[in-house]
Amino acid sequence: MAIPATGRPPPEISETANGGNPRPCGDPSPMSISIPLKPIVYLHGEPMIRFEKKEVEVMIHHQDLTLAIVGKFSHGWPDIAFLRTAIPKQCGLKAEVRIGLLCDRHVLIRCSIVEDFDTLMSRQTFEIKKKNKPYLM
Repeated sequence: MAIPATGRPPPEISETANGGNPRPCGDPSPMSISIPLKPIVYLHGEPMIRFEKKEVEVMIHHQDLTLAIVGKFSHGWPDIAFLRTAIPKQCGLKAEVRIGLLCDRHVLIRCSIVEDFDTLMSRQTFEIKKKNKPYLM
């Protein structure tokens, strides 16, 4: 093994999805199974990775995606800083939400209460306006 210029050996790569991080003492979570690295398989020439249902539930729990929604903008989208303030106001959300940019026109909206999650799921589209220009999400 070659040693990098820092004089330290390279970090070891974990074989599990949670990186081998220890869980807090007394954590009652039933989601404590580790997820092994999965092989890439091809379906119709497209690469994919298969996960068991229980593994998906563990990933959702670890990434705090239980009340998360992916929003997609059809034709153009405003900057993420504007979306972080506009989505809660213009969609009628009551509690704190965390909004991040996934890629191009997709945003990840993590709700903190079920009522806001239900509000977002109850409508097919939302119109986010910036300077009287509508953006459909």
